Amino acid sequence: WLEGDMAETNIEKIVARCVSIKRDVVEEDEFDTGLRQILNFGHTAGHSVEALSNFAVTHGSAVAIGMALMTKISVNEGYVSTDEDIYESMVNMLKKYKLPFTTEYSAEQLVGPMRSDKKGDGGSVNLILLKNIGECFIQKTAYEDVKKMLEK
Repeated sequence: WLEGDMAETNIEKIVARCVSIKRDVVEEDEFDTGLRQILNFGHTAGHSVEALSNFAVTHGSAVAIGMALMTKISVNEGYVSTDEDIYESMVNMLKKYKLPFTTEYSAEQLVGPMRSDKKGDGGSVNLILLKNIGECFIQKTAYEDVKKMLEK
């Protein structure tokens, strides 16, 4: 639906589908201890971009950047289980909707605010990474490893 012409797509249909997916995930993990964390795709890095910019970068734009970063990490680390170029697809979608997909902040800078992320546990943070479009997983990752992944 998002790849098509939005003028021809019923936006209410898209929003209803997204709300339905989120509702199902929240119902399955009411206390945010497992599956529900997938809803944070792009948020961990996005929150860093927001904080580093003193909130000059909006939440939506920051999460878009975070989604691109996590997609690139998923590809670079070999987690993607398809021959399709998921990163290119993600970037093209973000461009289509005039959303940013890069940041000037260094890996070192981005990791800093992650250390206070509510999903962290002191030495690591849960990253939401991709196997395919619509298929993600939670990976507990040490901050030093997150930095290395971002540097790639």
